[in-house]
Amino acid sequence: MEKVKKVRLIGGIVLALFVLPTGYLVGKALLRPGPKQIEERKKKQKTDQERQAEIILSWEARTKELKKKIKELPPFEPPPDGIITRDQMRRYVKMSYYVFQIIKEDERRRPKGKINLGTALFYARKGVALGSMVEAEQMLAQGLSSEEHKWIREKIIKAVALAIKRAYDNCYGPEKPKIAQEALRQACIKGKYWIKKDNKKQFRPDFIDAYELPEAHYRYVLEYQKWLNFSRLDLEDVDMRCLLEKENIQPAPFTPVKAEYPGLL
Repeated sequence: MEKVKKVRLIGGIVLALFVLPTGYLVGKALLRPGPKQIEERKKKQKTDQERQAEIILSWEARTKELKKKIKELPPFEPPPDGIITRDQMRRYVKMSYYVFQIIKEDERRRPKGKINLGTALFYARKGVALGSMVEAEQMLAQGLSSEEHKWIREKIIKAVALAIKRAYDNCYGPEKPKIAQEALRQACIKGKYWIKKDNKKQFRPDFIDAYELPEAHYRYVLEYQKWLNFSRLDLEDVDMRCLLEKENIQPAPFTPVKAEYPGLL
């Protein structure tokens, strides 16, 4: 009797070892998508791409309409003293930080890893379309004309360069970290502190202090440095906290609006 039980047990084990792998392979084969399913998936993927392309075209069309409205804003005349007002600075920071948040969120949602050239171009166009539209929306919301926006931006970029240079000179020892060196180089590029010699640009940080920059603009940069962003000229790359302490400047009492965009792909 015991021999019969052992034989049955061994037979069951052998049968299970055979059936389980076979069942797995059969199930995998059944679950594998057939030609029809593959075609349906391709159609859905194509539809998604077309949908995204339509949204991008709608963004570009909306940007054109917004720019027409921006042109209808009252003409801007720079003040005689050439100094940005506190109100202008607040409105500019609100606009630029809102746009910055949207762009960062768009970049966060992009697929990770390698992508082909076509996909890269698609995301590049998408980023430009989204950024341009949101910027135009916020310029209208803050009552900033194209001329006023450009005037403020140019002034602040110069002040950013001065802040970065002062941090570079006064907040580091003889061995300057590479990240601070690169920040200073970028400041020269954005602020146009360079000369051309032998068909090459030579960056001249020593030119920065030579320009007459209003002290108010420099203080604005330090007060609002947490929320400023200028085409990836990142103030976090230098020790701004050191300057705040040296200059005895407190951060501005500013609470940015959280950027939310329901149409973000």
